[in-house]
Amino acid sequence: MESSTRVEEHVEREQSVRGDEFRSGCKKQEGRWQMKVSVETTQGVVVGASHDGVTSFKGIPYGAPPVGPLRFKPPTSAAPWEERECLEYGAISPQNADTLPEKFPGTVHYLYAPETTQSEDCLNLNIWAPESATSLPVLLWIHGGGFLVGSGTGVWTDGSTFAREHDVIVVSINYRLGALGFLLLDDEGQEGLANLGLLDQIFALEWVRDNITAFGGDPSRVTIIGQSVGAVSVATLIGTPGAQDLFSQAIMESGHDKFSLSMEDAREASQLFLKEMNIAQEGAAESLRSAELCDILDAQARVAALRQLPFRIVVDGDIVPSIVTDSLSSGVVPGVPILIGSNSNENGLDDVMTPVSNRETRTLTDRVASSFRSDFSPDERVAWAGEVIGVYGDLALGDDEIWESLTNDRLYRVPINEFATAIWTAGKAVYSFEFAYPSSAEGWSLGACHQLEVPFAFGNLDQPGVTDLTGDIGSVGSPARELARKMNEAWATFVRVGKPSTPSLPHWFQYSVDSPYQMRFDTTSTMRLDPHIRQLRWWSDHKDLMNRSFGE
Repeated sequence: MESSTRVEEHVEREQSVRGDEFRSGCKKQEGRWQMKVSVETTQGVVVGASHDGVTSFKGIPYGAPPVGPLRFKPPTSAAPWEERECLEYGAISPQNADTLPEKFPGTVHYLYAPETTQSEDCLNLNIWAPESATSLPVLLWIHGGGFLVGSGTGVWTDGSTFAREHDVIVVSINYRLGALGFLLLDDEGQEGLANLGLLDQIFALEWVRDNITAFGGDPSRVTIIGQSVGAVSVATLIGTPGAQDLFSQAIMESGHDKFSLSMEDAREASQLFLKEMNIAQEGAAESLRSAELCDILDAQARVAALRQLPFRIVVDGDIVPSIVTDSLSSGVVPGVPILIGSNSNENGLDDVMTPVSNRETRTLTDRVASSFRSDFSPDERVAWAGEVIGVYGDLALGDDEIWESLTNDRLYRVPINEFATAIWTAGKAVYSFEFAYPSSAEGWSLGACHQLEVPFAFGNLDQPGVTDLTGDIGSVGSPARELARKMNEAWATFVRVGKPSTPSLPHWFQYSVDSPYQMRFDTTSTMRLDPHIRQLRWWSDHKDLMNRSFGE
């Protein structure tokens, strides 16, 4: 650490002393001794712990508790303190239970560390830094979870591996979720607004800018990373005027800027939520500030059952001026270098989680035809369906496989490719990937499903619960472990030097419209030209025919 970091004096004086006298200044963890370390921040001294080459600080407040009169208001600075122990995770944003751990219990460790608590006082972050860090690059993780669940405490995204093996400082953040973070309250006279959770993310980035030097980081070399709606957040931050000077590059896994709401859709969700809360439109913000948290969460759950992911980032014309792809393509925002991609079977989890009684039974043509706008005649929709099915015909797939590939393209590959193209058009480097390593869980039925790549990218295959989703990962030297090593090294290399090429992978060429290069991660990883481009361009050329926007 730099000079602003000081080892607690009573420990420093006794470093040469063995036995219990030295240990009195340390904390035991998993049979090893942790030495406490202190850092001066703009709010006060925080005390973390050094263990196995990594110093961690957990639960550092970056904002004041958004409670009482601060509920449904933008974040404000945390009150100062003299010294604060940051040895345990802070509270995470209030949330209802996710259904995924019911089927895959281990995924609870991806969502949050089980010992963490929920509270509206959740604006806190965690830091992992190599011991003796100085001017190191920073990786800031923004978690996914549909803006309804998840946290920055999930152990699958613990930053120790990045810090220990690659000299990268890792930060993870908590931000407001659900109605508390993404409800639109825009009626005249109300004090609330949209995108509070996004403002939390920006506030955390500002805290990192102002404080990360004290932890050995370089505030000019911050890479933001997110998966799913975490990647949606990353995409939005790239196009948000208030955030563009807070990071220098980005990593986006299985997310894009199209997964946002228009003001019209956000108002509909807001009206539905207020109806469930039995609160009038007029004065709704003030009424919600005095509402019981349990009532907000109950209403939120009912709305989520009626409307798919109702609380999202809103293109409000203010905080989020427009769809980022449009802003990039028109030169309104400059963009940053990105590492971006998706998984081969993004919908594999949804397919397994869907009860047999709810499985799709219509013909492929009928399913595809229903994707087109209802103002077309049935004959027109069937004709369009026949055309797009023909585009997939040369893939030699069965009907179910075509539907899976088609859906994956519409919801993920197409908008991700459009975002990559917009960044490339803005003159920034783009590195594309597809994660194709299949899970062996559930009889290999998941494929390379949504979020499967996360523990690979973080080098965390040995964290609790991972094998519930990945299946058997084998021992040292197994294909899974080798893939995790290579991906973790590539992600870290991108953070450090802006390019993901490493000696253990084929040379990673930049993506361009004319040469859409893509790294395919599998048992054997290969560099290739994206084989989906023909299908993706069909959807991009015909997106005005669709009955819902990409990402819906």
